[in-house]
Amino acid sequence: MLDGLAKSLSFDMRVLDVAWIGGKLVQLLGYAEPRGDFMARVPGKERQQTFASTVAYIARLLLHRYAMLGLLDEQGLPVDAMGLTASDEAGEADAPSSQAMATNRLCRDCGHRAVVRHDGCDHCRACGAVGDCD
Repeated sequence: MLDGLAKSLSFDMRVLDVAWIGGKLVQLLGYAEPRGDFMARVPGKERQQTFASTVAYIARLLLHRYAMLGLLDEQGLPVDAMGLTASDEAGEADAPSSQAMATNRLCRDCGHRAVVRHDGCDHCRACGAVGDCD
């Protein structure tokens, strides 16, 4: 199971916007396994806490590491939003214009609406995939 988790997170971490990664890690914090709970040291603290599973603990470790790098806070929110993923807290000024959203197409690889035409080829600004070329 941890192999699948590592592979999935590896794909997610290729997305440019760290908000995507933070969102995935926050979702994993509540992942519980039957009889999988255990007590472990809270990353960055001098105390222990019960975690629902090994997966939840790894997600907490990764969130702490991203916080140490200054990319995410401890809750998984980006320190500097890139704007590739939607945020409930973003105001109208932070939201991309409707004209820009209309020109971006859906990426077949990652599912983001971030495909633009550049130098005769389709490029996904979220995952870097290169699509059809002229």
